[in-house]
Amino acid sequence: MVQKENKMKVFIAGGGLSGLICGLRLLEKGFEIAIAEKNEELGGLARCFPYKNYWLPIFYHHIFAHDKVTLNVLKELKIEEFYKKRIKMGISFNNKIYEISWIKGLSWDFLSIKDKLKFGVLAFQTKVKKDWKELEGKNAEEWLIKKVGSNVTYKIFAPLMKEKYGLPLRKISAIELAERLKEGEATGTFLYPKKGLKEMIKRLEKKITKKGGKIYKKAEIKKIIIGRKHEIFFGKEKEKAEILINSLPVPVFLKISRNLPVTYKKRLEKIRYCSNICINFVYEEELSKYYWINTFDKVFGGIIEHTNLANKYPFKFAWVWKYAPSKKLWNMEKERLINVFYKDIKRIFPKFEYKEVFVFRDLYASPLYDVNYGKYMPKIETPIHNLFFTGVATTYPEIRTMNTAFKSGIKTAYTVASKFKKSCQ
Repeated sequence: MVQKENKMKVFIAGGGLSGLICGLRLLEKGFEIAIAEKNEELGGLARCFPYKNYWLPIFYHHIFAHDKVTLNVLKELKIEEFYKKRIKMGISFNNKIYEISWIKGLSWDFLSIKDKLKFGVLAFQTKVKKDWKELEGKNAEEWLIKKVGSNVTYKIFAPLMKEKYGLPLRKISAIELAERLKEGEATGTFLYPKKGLKEMIKRLEKKITKKGGKIYKKAEIKKIIIGRKHEIFFGKEKEKAEILINSLPVPVFLKISRNLPVTYKKRLEKIRYCSNICINFVYEEELSKYYWINTFDKVFGGIIEHTNLANKYPFKFAWVWKYAPSKKLWNMEKERLINVFYKDIKRIFPKFEYKEVFVFRDLYASPLYDVNYGKYMPKIETPIHNLFFTGVATTYPEIRTMNTAFKSGIKTAYTVASKFKKSCQ
């Protein structure tokens, strides 16, 4: 009689992209998997909402042409048709849009010829340089002033990063900014799956459940008791697991966890997050030729016109976002918030009118990659018995994308499988 294999139980806190791919890879290696997600929709920040027979991403998402991990996951899910476009990005000053490109940058009237050349050299360097380790521990302000001078630093990068993180350049990690520039957000080729992100997440879910994994939705975790066997309480449910993998934002994990060692807890408490307000507008006429417009003098930080990449809908759609909003803006009543954003959009696009609008807020949109983040960032394998982390909080200095989320999930699965002597793809 063949004895049945005793599978190790893994519980994954959070059903975002890193948690889902981590769960799938561990299932493939013989682990027993359970995942709990507080929202009705899986995907974390990549989750979608329904609108007129379509599913639209709540927060802005796209794929860079060099996002190999994401493209491989999609291929595995048999999603291989994409909208593909070399996007145009602009900067809005005083309601005028300046295109970001090697050629167009020469006509910017707010920089001198010398400044433009310095800016171009930096753009070239970040494209060709592979390793920025020498910047670890340095702040972005110090690095940029040496590279491009004060004018470019304070006219472009200071407001740009203030909008992205709500921090001054002197507190932002230079290596993370260099990695961001390397990604080619301003002039790169972007992709979006023709079947949409919802289909990607749906197929991931189906694969997991087909292989015997359990997924709990609308199941917010209320308490985790750390121990030899971790206990997880969510809704009216309770699970025990030999292995716990956290993909929740670090502050959320700290709030619900019990029995963490004081020294480890204090280290994780240094990690801060940036919140985000994203107002999604549905309208009829294209706003501009730009996919992405950064704004430094408006209540919002930027406009990303999704339908300038994925022109698949019988309407136009844009995300208008604000990272690190003030307390007043964060707490603003919905209708007033919409009106404030709408008025500022009209200053750039006077003819803009919307048909419908949706407001989303996320308190933990991104870890704040400050100059010291590398010293206290969570490692995948923790000093706690069979406790692991996954998600973009573990991927510094890489920028926060779907690709880094997938990479972190796969890396965590590899780490767990290797520790317990199970090879991982």
